[in-house]
Amino acid sequence: MQDRDSAAQAVDRPFSLDGLTIERPGTENESPPTEFDAEPELLVQLCASMAYVDELSGAEIVADAATDLIDRVSYVATVAEFYPAFAEAVATRTVPELAVQLADGFTEEQILDFLRRLVAELDRRRPWPDPALVSVDPLTWPSLGSSVPIGWVDIAISDLEWAVKAAFADVPDGDNPLLVLRMRGGQLVALVGDEEPNPSRFLVLLPDLDDQADPAEVSDYLARYAGLSVESDELTEAMAEAIRA
Repeated sequence: MQDRDSAAQAVDRPFSLDGLTIERPGTENESPPTEFDAEPELLVQLCASMAYVDELSGAEIVADAATDLIDRVSYVATVAEFYPAFAEAVATRTVPELAVQLADGFTEEQILDFLRRLVAELDRRRPWPDPALVSVDPLTWPSLGSSVPIGWVDIAISDLEWAVKAAFADVPDGDNPLLVLRMRGGQLVALVGDEEPNPSRFLVLLPDLDDQADPAEVSDYLARYAGLSVESDELTEAMAEAIRA
């Protein structure tokens, strides 16, 4: 688990793996999985998360797992990518052996019962909304000069990309890395890093336009869905430091 004082705190969800990836034994030299291999790998990810819960039989754990998948908090893949793997396992009543092993004590029957109820819950919630945060083309941002800073986060770029489940595009030397995200409801928010190869401070910006969300609401949203702690004290000094960097 990550330090509670870090900028990207662990989001309190039952299936959060905090970026943990699962490798099958003896696969170090194998080619990346094909499209047909991807679904079992996703099922393995979910089952590995079961090692962090005490039981699977309750209704609350199913509802929480469905919310986590729809919001895309604990995994990079979307609920639409996970769902076929779950449905296939339920239809064939089969769970990959590695998935059962990583579930840490839950039997295949218990896992299948959980998946059956999870599939039903996901079906009940259709149509699924977009994930809580979606990356959009940086060209949709009006301009850095037409932006309002609301705070900053101190975090390694790789940790930030994992937190928001989106990657910064390559930028020319001397340019600031820019990532534009869309929140549910359409609000855009930008993360702008220092002009260096591996920035560790990112300003959080809103467009300087009418009808924008309250900065506190945006900060709370980023904390809820990405575990980001947006700092706003002494913002002027932080901006000056970013400009000098």
